[in-house]
Amino acid sequence: MSIIKIIACVFLIFTGSYSLYRSYKNKKSIYWEPPSGTYLSKKIFGKHFDRWHNFFWGIIFLAAGLAVFVDLFF
Repeated sequence: MSIIKIIACVFLIFTGSYSLYRSYKNKKSIYWEPPSGTYLSKKIFGKHFDRWHNFFWGIIFLAAGLAVFVDLFF
């Protein structure tokens, strides 16, 4: 087992979980993207942009962390 994979696994799982928690609480997004990357999403989701942005990236980070976890131990 590589220590870097363990650190990446823990980071991805905690970041994904925290992002999903922030999405549930409808807090400001914890992720930054250039305005050109979020322009269309902000137009579509409007005032709910932060909630869906956190949810989208939280699911991706959590899935990636779980994939690394499965790769490490199974």
